[in-house]
Amino acid sequence: MIGEAIIITRSSLKRRKVALPATFAPDIFEYVYLARPDSVLDGVSVYRSRMAMGDALADEVERVLREHDLTVDVVIPVGILLPSVTVIL
Repeated sequence: MIGEAIIITRSSLKRRKVALPATFAPDIFEYVYLARPDSVLDGVSVYRSRMAMGDALADEVERVLREHDLTVDVVIPVGILLPSVTVIL
């Protein structure tokens, strides 16, 4: 079992719980940098979550650009994740 230690001696076998069960709680780096695009983490498609993050980023970029009366000529993807995100921009 997860979080369990099994102690084996010459005369006995004991099981001891050494850690409390933890809930699955991946951080943002799991979705952004570590997981493959075709992975599913806790029932959530990594690719779709990246696309949703790209949508949120695009909305924020558009807001800031409008606020400061700026335009963008080109968006250049960086790294292995960003082509799937920058397509939204």
